[in-house]
Amino acid sequence: MIVDSEIKEQFDTLPEINCYFLITEIGNHLKGMHQKHKEGKIPSDVFKTFIEKRAPQLQNTLVYGVSALSRFGVEQPHELGGRATPEYWAWFEWWNTYIQGLPQHEWDQMQEAISRKEDATHWRPSGDWRPNVERIREEQLEQAIKINNFKKGLG
Repeated sequence: MIVDSEIKEQFDTLPEINCYFLITEIGNHLKGMHQKHKEGKIPSDVFKTFIEKRAPQLQNTLVYGVSALSRFGVEQPHELGGRATPEYWAWFEWWNTYIQGLPQHEWDQMQEAISRKEDATHWRPSGDWRPNVERIREEQLEQAIKINNFKKGLG
């Protein structure tokens, strides 16, 4: 896996909140490009170039970033092949719920502190993400069963 050394250093040294934002930004960019192509807003040749050249680099960076979460206690952030585990999704959901629930004035203060490269470690969700792992694992299993049953119905 080829990942830019500067990005590696960021994921290896940044506070947890910054890692959340980097992972979210990369994931949103990848999803956004697919959605825009699906909606016809990106020509097929441009999308093909993106998929062949830029997307693999972004996906490698995303996998590296997720794996770097082990320093925050996400023991098994991804499986072979880069697929995120329930442990990762529990961590991500915990952060995502926290960020989306911040009042505007706190959001503004946090963004300002991060942009000035100040310590932002006190912006952190309360509690622990780990209790949600089993629920997410069960949801993923249910979804896999539904997909498998759907595929059987097509055959």
